[in-house]
Amino acid sequence: MESETIAAELPNLFPDRKVGVVFLRELNYIYQNLFIVYFLTCLMTGIIGGVLYWTLEYLTLLYGEL
Repeated sequence: MESETIAAELPNLFPDRKVGVVFLRELNYIYQNLFIVYFLTCLMTGIIGGVLYWTLEYLTLLYGEL
């Protein structure tokens, strides 16, 4: 099943279509925020890891094996 078909049929499963649309809109908002937090956490982890790796490589070149 395609995502467009699922998204179109899902509000019809609720007794009141308006309630279903509001519920799905709020659920979408929650998942968008969770994705943003996850993405920013991964980005920060990658940047910190890259800086630490570069620092250790630089110190190894300066002082030899640690």
